[in-house]
Amino acid sequence: MLNILIPTDFSKNAHEALFYTIKLFKNETCKFYLLHTFEVNPPIISSILNKETGKLLYEKNLKTVQDQLDEILVSVNVISEGSNHSFETLAITKPLVQTIHKTIEKKKIDLVVMGTKGASGLKQVFFGSNTVKVAKSLHETPLLIVPLEVDKFTLDKIAFATAFKNGYPKQSLSFLKTFCELHNAELETVHIDNLEPFTEKENENRKVLEEVFDRTRYNTSFISKTKKTMEKQIVEHTKNFDFDMLVMIKYSHDDYYNWTNESVINNLGYHSEIPFLIIPDDIKSK
Repeated sequence: MLNILIPTDFSKNAHEALFYTIKLFKNETCKFYLLHTFEVNPPIISSILNKETGKLLYEKNLKTVQDQLDEILVSVNVISEGSNHSFETLAITKPLVQTIHKTIEKKKIDLVVMGTKGASGLKQVFFGSNTVKVAKSLHETPLLIVPLEVDKFTLDKIAFATAFKNGYPKQSLSFLKTFCELHNAELETVHIDNLEPFTEKENENRKVLEEVFDRTRYNTSFISKTKKTMEKQIVEHTKNFDFDMLVMIKYSHDDYYNWTNESVINNLGYHSEIPFLIIPDDIKSK
């Protein structure tokens, strides 16, 4: 069973990310945790009266949040009817990133899913705030970023952007394989080719991928390097060849290679028009 955490701020992007994930995992046994964090700002002056006011404010906000979460449950139960899905709502008055980490540990979360406004000229509005904070902070749990208005809920083609320079941890590849098997997707490694010969290590890493995905529809695309940024080339490639998801591994030791730099992952999150899965190289066993 997969435990999936979906933070929501009750926006359209958050709703669509939730519905996309439910449909994507329609044939899997899943427990979905719907999380909303909120703040209560009681009076600054400390007194018994002010503490009571703060308590009443908390209870009022909690009821409002819980009512909204209950409305979502009504919708998702209709969508997931016939699936082996269960749902739990969480309303917590703590900072979002801190709460996500505590929930991951407490509920043994396998995947975090967040929505964005996508790449429709909005100048990095949503991804530049909550989602990017979460992406930077997650080092042991995969994050799926879902842009607004995704209209396909199956995976036929998955693009795995990689430079072959770093090794591929078993847990990370196993998680990617899980996504390939959801809908019998074709996996294509996308490599920006600078026309330099592969090193021995790079060839070893390529062989590892071929062996792990030997029973998967698997191939490699070599894209000639241009003056465009790597992320722009990757986004154009996924768009031109009609991919359904983009995947990258986030390495904890990413100071040497541009491919594994956080800035590349951030920019792909800003501009990708398809769901973007970030898999850490140190997935924690649940």
